[in-house]
Amino acid sequence: MSNKPVLQAFIIADDVYQGVNHRKFTIVGTFNMITSVKFPTMYQKPTKAYINIAELRNDAEITLRYVDLKDLSVLFESPKFPVKKASNNRNIEVIIDIPPLPIPHPGTFHLELWIKDDLLSIAKIIVEEHKETLPPG
Repeated sequence: MSNKPVLQAFIIADDVYQGVNHRKFTIVGTFNMITSVKFPTMYQKPTKAYINIAELRNDAEITLRYVDLKDLSVLFESPKFPVKKASNNRNIEVIIDIPPLPIPHPGTFHLELWIKDDLLSIAKIIVEEHKETLPPG
């Protein structure tokens, strides 16, 4: 049996919240594409990551890294988010607020999910230029 955690879900969304009286999570506005009319810019809309991990046998720390694939530069790295090992074979479910995303140019970016020093998953974000059209007149 492997000691490596198993990713069940890594979702980027506008909002994620947990019900008050139950363990259900609601995920609203998932996305993997952003458009902008100008660059550089920042994606300022509040964004969250929903993460569901099985087989976490030891306490760990989660880190998110936002990487520009054009030059592999790390545009931000989140503070370490501590998670406690699973009990009773339960999955670990966490919600992490994502800071505004710097967007220096159109292209492909990765939001990487790290546990300790291991890359567990990647969420790809495509950024496209949106040509603003002016109304006639």
